[in-house]
Amino acid sequence: LVVIVGGVETVVGPLLGAAVVVLLPEALARVAEYRLLVFGVLLLGVLWLVPDGIAGTLRRARRARASSTAPRATSDLPACLADRGADASLVVTGLGVSFGGLRAVDALTFTARAGFITSLIGPNGAGKTTVLNLISGFSAPDAGTVTLGAEPITRRPAHEIARLGVARTYQTSQLFARMAVLDNIVIALRCGRLGALAEMFWRRRQDDGRRATADALLAYVGYTGDVERPAGELAHVNKRLVEIARALAIRPRVLMLDEPAAGLGREDTARIARLLRDIATTGVAVVLIEHDMKLVMGVSDHLVVLDAGRVIAQGTPDVVRNDPLVRKAYLGEAGFEARPRAPGWRPGDERVLGAERVGAGYGAAPVLRGIDLVVDAGELVAVLGPNGAGKTTLMRALAGLHRPVDGRVLLLGRNVTTLLAHQLTRRSSPS
Repeated sequence: LVVIVGGVETVVGPLLGAAVVVLLPEALARVAEYRLLVFGVLLLGVLWLVPDGIAGTLRRARRARASSTAPRATSDLPACLADRGADASLVVTGLGVSFGGLRAVDALTFTARAGFITSLIGPNGAGKTTVLNLISGFSAPDAGTVTLGAEPITRRPAHEIARLGVARTYQTSQLFARMAVLDNIVIALRCGRLGALAEMFWRRRQDDGRRATADALLAYVGYTGDVERPAGELAHVNKRLVEIARALAIRPRVLMLDEPAAGLGREDTARIARLLRDIATTGVAVVLIEHDMKLVMGVSDHLVVLDAGRVIAQGTPDVVRNDPLVRKAYLGEAGFEARPRAPGWRPGDERVLGAERVGAGYGAAPVLRGIDLVVDAGELVAVLGPNGAGKTTLMRALAGLHRPVDGRVLLLGRNVTTLLAHQLTRRSSPS
C-alpha cells in the first residue's frame, strides 16, 4: 500500500506513501471500525485517479509544464567513446551449448574485429540470439571459449563481461519505461557502481558531468526528442536509438545488437545503418543480428551464416550472397517449385475477406498505403515482405486491432472497417 499510494521508481514516493499510511490511521482513530473501508476507498482512488502514485503524478505534472529539451551535442564523438581503452577483437572458438536434446549452438568459431561490423544471419531458430546470450554471460556454454582481446570472458557473470566492455541491445525494448530518456543513459554511465546511499547525495557535481555526457550520446545517435520524456512514451525508432545510446554509455569495445531495425520503415532503417557505420569507425567491434538483408549486405564487413546452430558459411557479403548452401537455407533458391495442390481443390465462389486501398500507421508514421487484398473461400493467401514492410500492421488492421485511416475492410461483403476486434470475431463466427 505504501508503494502504490506513494509511487514507484522514486525515493520520495514510498516516503510519501509511508507518511499517508502511518498518519491516516492516527487521524481515523476515533472511527476505527471504518478504517478498512477508508483504506479500501483510498486504494481504489489511487488506482483509478493517480495510477502512478502521488510522486509519479506530481512528476508527470512537472514534466508537462516544462518545455521540451532536446539533447545538446558537445562534439561529434562523445568523450566516453574516446577514452574506453584499447581496441580489442572478440574471438569465439568452438562455442557450443545444448538445451535438453536440442543442440542450439555447435562448434561456432568466428572473430569480430575491432572497427568492423560482423553480422550473424540465418533462419529463425538458427541460434543467433543464443550466441549473444553465451557471449554476454546470460547463458553458460557447454564447450568453447570467448576472448576479448587478451582477456578470457567465458563463463563470467554478465555484469563483469559488461564492465570489460561488451554491451548489447535486445529484440524487444528493455528501457526503463517510467524513467526519463536522459536518466536511462545516466544510470548506464555508472556501469552498475551506484555506491552507498549516503554517497549518492554528494554526487551532484559528478552527475552533472554524466548528464552532459548522456546529452552528447543522445545527440550522437540522432535522438532529437525531449530528454525529460518518459522512455516508455517514445516512438519505436526513438526507443531503438535510446537503447543504442545506453549501450554506448558503458564505453563498449564490443557492441552487440539483436535486430535493431525490426519494425522500422525504410528511412529509419537507413538511419540505423549510418549509425552502425559511424560506431564502427570509432574502433568498436559491432556484432549484428538482422533479417533485413539490404541492411546486412550494405553495412557488414564479415558475415557468419548459421543454420540449426552450425556455421554453413563465412566471408564477405559478396562471397556469402553467392554461396549455394546459404541460398538454399536462407536467401532462397532460384527455380523453386511449389508442391501441387491435392486433387479436387478449387477456389470458392464466395469472397470472404477484402481490403480496398487500406492505409494505416502509428502516429505520424504511415505504414500501409493503398493496400488491396482479396481472399476467397478455400484460398490460402500469403503476405510476404522484409521486416518493417507492414505485414503485422496489415494483420492487425484486418483483425480490428488497429483501425485503418484510409480505405475499407470487407468481411463477407460487409464494411467492417470501424468494428473492434471482439465485434469482428462475433461477426466472423457462425451463429
